[in-house]
Amino acid sequence: MIGESSLRRLQRVGKATYSVSLPKGWVRKRGLRPGDILEVYEESDGSLRIRSRMDKLAESSYLIDAELCRVYGQISKLITACYHRGCERIEVRAAGGLNDEVVKEISEAASRLPGFEIIERTNKSIVLQNFVDPSKFSVRGLIRRLQTMISTMFGSISDFLFSRSYEDIKSIRDLREKIYQLHELIVRLLITYLEHRGLGRMIGLKNSAEAYCMIMFSDHILRIAEHLYNIGEEFLRFRKKIWRDKEMLSLFRELIGMTSMIFEDSINTFINTDPQHTMKILDQISNIVDHQLSGGELLKARDLERTCFIEKILCSLKGVMLECERIVEEIFDRFIENGGPVCILREGASKSI
Repeated sequence: MIGESSLRRLQRVGKATYSVSLPKGWVRKRGLRPGDILEVYEESDGSLRIRSRMDKLAESSYLIDAELCRVYGQISKLITACYHRGCERIEVRAAGGLNDEVVKEISEAASRLPGFEIIERTNKSIVLQNFVDPSKFSVRGLIRRLQTMISTMFGSISDFLFSRSYEDIKSIRDLREKIYQLHELIVRLLITYLEHRGLGRMIGLKNSAEAYCMIMFSDHILRIAEHLYNIGEEFLRFRKKIWRDKEMLSLFRELIGMTSMIFEDSINTFINTDPQHTMKILDQISNIVDHQLSGGELLKARDLERTCFIEKILCSLKGVMLECERIVEEIFDRFIENGGPVCILREGASKSI
């Protein structure tokens, strides 16, 4: 607890060093382990302050010279890269002044990065500051949040096919943007973990292989969101023509429901790291892609516009399926790294000749 004190005995180690034990609760809270480096420095009143590397996460800062960025979009990319790197403060500066185009670019970049806000603005510089504490997030919770948003996108498309309400489809645009923002936060969190392993215990990561799998997982979800967004845009473009073809409408309802179920199974299996169920899902995906998503008789129609529309929807659904396939394949990387009786690492085993 903050403010509590305890008595510790000073001990001598060697000829010139003294040591004092640290409270177990403080060590565990910061995810520290034997061998971790701590910073000890003296305050003005003579007291000593001890900080872990986690306590120093909020000190990284970058300065971007806007006058050296001559291509539009470069500043935005640099800001995003700094954000991913765990940077807490970014200053974009131009000795000759920031023009309206640069200011707009900076503002749009900040709006896409959760926790980043513009805290200071002058004619020559803009300062962005992060207000998100990485230790407050659970990786499992973030995965579930992404799952919920994709499920909502599926639900909006399905509702549209029954309700004929275009508002259901339009909501997909906002969901896609939120998924992009959450993806940026996840990348930042995991890169921060790779540099500060003490963060792992706080956010629920065991090793670097899991961090890699989580980054890949977020990438797959991002592409699934893009495929669903494209489906929504196609429905908006085709509009009332969808309701005239009952066979096509029935097919889309069935395929959207089927793809949604595969997605849910894939995420749950990924979270539970179940390699046996993974093989069943992979077989299901292969069967659906080869048969149900082939188009069949629907693509033989003479109506070129209708055929093109169906092909685009089927192509996007195949894209979702293939991303689900890649998600469940990541399970084997996690399974091998975490170990178990099925596949055991034999360290130091000699090679047979």
